[in-house]
Amino acid sequence: MGEFISITGSNGAAKSTLLKLMLGLIKPWRGSIQFNHVLSDGTKATVGYVPQQVASFNAGFPSKVIELVRSGCYSELGLFRRFTSRHEHIVERSLKQVDMWEYRNRKIGELSGGQKYMWGMFRKKAMADNK
Repeated sequence: MGEFISITGSNGAAKSTLLKLMLGLIKPWRGSIQFNHVLSDGTKATVGYVPQQVASFNAGFPSKVIELVRSGCYSELGLFRRFTSRHEHIVERSLKQVDMWEYRNRKIGELSGGQKYMWGMFRKKAMADNK
């Protein structure tokens, strides 16, 4: 099933910078970053990053919560395969775990900042559960 790990610290402590470096989104000014992408059991590590700005997601964006959480499964499906009952179960379970199931048919722009953040977190969870 995987696990969630959080990084905490005071403002300006470089938490976001550390994650961006680990994911290869930015390059270090000097030195190097090494991140082991293979777990002890031999499977590939899946890392999800939800940026702080997710709460400012475009309020006019037309997609519903459930559609965007489903997109967490697209990497396995590819372009032409359809969702199975297993995928729907993953999405439903992910939303129910954070009490967001009742908001599944709301447009992203209708959510509060905290709810948008939860949507981002559990889109990543659906991606991890889908592996």
